[in-house]
Formats: sequence, structure tokens, C-alpha cells
Amino acid sequence: MNVLTEIINLLTDNDSSLTNALLKIKVFSMRVRNSSLTTWIDKELYGYQSEDDLPNYRKGGCNLIGNYINGRWKAEKQILATMNLPDFVRESVEQMTFYQSLSVLESYLEDDKMRTISVSIPAEVIEILNDTYQNMGNPYLTVYSAYKQVHIGAVEQIIAEVRNRTLDLILKLEQEFGFDIDMHGLMEKKSDVNYVIQNIMNKITINNDGDGNIINTGNDNDITSKININKSDFDSLKENLVEHHVDYEDIIGLEQIIAEEPDREKESFGPKVNNWMKKMLDKSINGTWQVGIATAGALLNEMLKQYYGM
Repeated sequence: MNVLTEIINLLTDNDSSLTNALLKIKVFSMRVRNSSLTTWIDKELYGYQSEDDLPNYRKGGCNLIGNYINGRWKAEKQILATMNLPDFVRESVEQMTFYQSLSVLESYLEDDKMRTISVSIPAEVIEILNDTYQNMGNPYLTVYSAYKQVHIGAVEQIIAEVRNRTLDLILKLEQEFGFDIDMHGLMEKKSDVNYVIQNIMNKITINNDGDGNIINTGNDNDITSKININKSDFDSLKENLVEHHVDYEDIIGLEQIIAEEPDREKESFGPKVNNWMKKMLDKSINGTWQVGIATAGALLNEMLKQYYGM
């Protein structure tokens, strides 16, 4: 049984620990020298650090629950309003983030008594809650403790996301390189393997910055070597742009200006095309074009150079 089939069997067995499957994927990613996939697997296996930007699937909405006194009336485990809180506080108390390793998250699901996940609110935030509520016309209301709370289903969703994303990746590799290929064969095709990994990550948006930017794998030479555009053939250029998730409107915008001649002596594109490239790089930075900034510039430059025959 080859390594890809072994991983698929683990990923499709819901009774098997996802951690075991990720350990095998880590071995695979190390052997094909895909550092970005290895980094992502490591963060899932060992947990994210406080300074890391979490993937979107490890973030979610939650309830703010509090215990408070209002005059002589005491209330416990009540949902607290967040609408009028300062923005920086509201964003914090309305969102639950999960930095834990997958093994820790899996252990939560093994506890039959655990139905919710709770995180205490610091005292300094509780002071802001009280100031806000009292300024809203509740001078006798005092929150004395509070916590964020989310259903255990949020943890189940995180595990399901990681399982499905990794399964999509491995199935695509199996489809591309066959059911019988072994690790030695995959290592011999390392450049092609990393190219497929990059494309699948673009589609399933495995990311570590929370804004939709894609992990970059391989290097610019690996990526651009796969581009094949005939000179002055916009259809082949369009096909490559679509493959790399460029929006239809942006492709039409380029088609309207592509007749602009480049400066071949200086090996530079015309001002309109340069402005189009700048707009695409801006989209890469803010996440609206889901190709990482380290890859985006090399991709566009190579595509346009081949189109112009430069």
C-alpha cells in the first residue's frame, strides 16, 4: 500500500485520530521538501502561538455570558449585550479563537460531559463592560464575572475542516500521480508534486493569516515553469489567468489594454498594463485575489512576458 492510500484510509476513518494522519502527511511533506505544508501541519499538530494569525476555520462567533447585580437583583449565566461596546472590546468578546493543538481539541470531544467551551473575560475588560452598561442608563448594574462561550460543535467543525482539506489535497495527488506510486516515485517528481500542492491549496484556501492569502509552496521557478502561453494568443493567456483564480472582470480589463506595446528595449510593460499588475498585487495583499504576494508577481510577470514574446 502506497503512502497516499495509507493517508486516505486514515483520513476517511472517523474513528481514527486525525493526529495520526497528519503525522504521516508531515513525513510526506518533509520528503518532498514542501516547507509551507510542513509548517501548516506542525501548527495543527503542536498548536498555534499567540503571535500567529489563525486560519479562519479556527475562529468563530460566540456568546458573552455574565453574572451581574442590578440593585438588589442578582442574575447568573445571562447573555450580555455587546452592541455598544468599544470596537476593540466587542471584536474580542464576540469571537472565540482556538490556538490548541488538534490532539487537545480531539480530547475535548472524548469528554462526554463537555458540551460547551468557555474562556474567562479579564477583569480590565469587565470594567469596560460596566462603564458601558452604566453609561447606557443602568447605573446600578455591575457585572462581577463574565466569560465567552461556544458549543462543542465548534471544535467538531475545526477537526472536520482540517480532515476535509487534507483529504482533498491527498486525493488530488493520488489522481495526478496514480494509485500505485510510492514515496520514491513522489520524491522523483518533487517539482510536479509541489506544483499540484500549490494549486490545491489555492482552491481549498489553506491559510495561516486569516485574510485569505494562500500559503506559497516551492519557488518562483517551479511555478513559472508550468506556464505555457503562445505569443499574442490572448486565449492561452486567459486560460492561465483563470487557472490561477483571476476574476473575470480583471481578465476583461486586461484584454482591453493588452494591445499596449511594451518597451522591449527596457524589458518593461506599458503603463496601463503596469497599473493592472499593481491592482492585482494589491488584491493579493488584501486577500481578494487568493494567490500569495510572493507568488503573484512572478506569475503575472511570466505570463505577460510569454504573451508579448519578451
